[in-house]
Amino acid sequence: FPSHDSLGVMATYLGEDMYGMNVSHTGGNYMCDGVRMAAMTDFVIDENSYTYDQVDTLFKQYMGVTNNYITTDPLGDYIKHIDCWSKIVDVDKIVIASVSTSNPQYSEYEAMAAYWANEVTSWGNHYQVYRVYEPSGQPYSNGLLMNKKYFMPTTSSTPNSNDLAAMAVYQQALPGYQVIGIYSSSWVSTDALHCRIHYIVTGK
Repeated sequence: FPSHDSLGVMATYLGEDMYGMNVSHTGGNYMCDGVRMAAMTDFVIDENSYTYDQVDTLFKQYMGVTNNYITTDPLGDYIKHIDCWSKIVDVDKIVIASVSTSNPQYSEYEAMAAYWANEVTSWGNHYQVYRVYEPSGQPYSNGLLMNKKYFMPTTSSTPNSNDLAAMAVYQQALPGYQVIGIYSSSWVSTDALHCRIHYIVTGK
């Protein structure tokens, strides 16, 4: 994590106030809808000595989050980051990974898709859940949504059939956006593009 001093330098450079939320929280385990909702796995509880209610209170006080989803982790891996299996692409749209029925975590993925389909968005409707097939742990949800583009990690320098199918799902979920495949030989199911990108949002 960046040190307090380095964050202070950044705040000064940007001309912004700095607030001490006092929560250890990894960027790969955070998503928001841009309105008042945030989502993360219960790794945020593991990283801190807070209860669920205390985390909710801190996010409300410091970030204006009034609906904070703290979910289980269907991936069942060490990292427990929400960007390893899902992507919020709009206020009422979320992409959830799907896996083969032979995958030991299959039921957990299906339960998570059903969970989101029944939740209410910041707009008051239910989430539209899109599924993207990741048969070998492809990190399709671990991409970057920016400037009317979705930069999606691909597993081949020339997109293969799984890559193309995943890109088609994101194109359906993001009409008017450009879906761009980004290949790296170093992508893995627990570490891809979003995990390595940090972006700054100022109040200006």
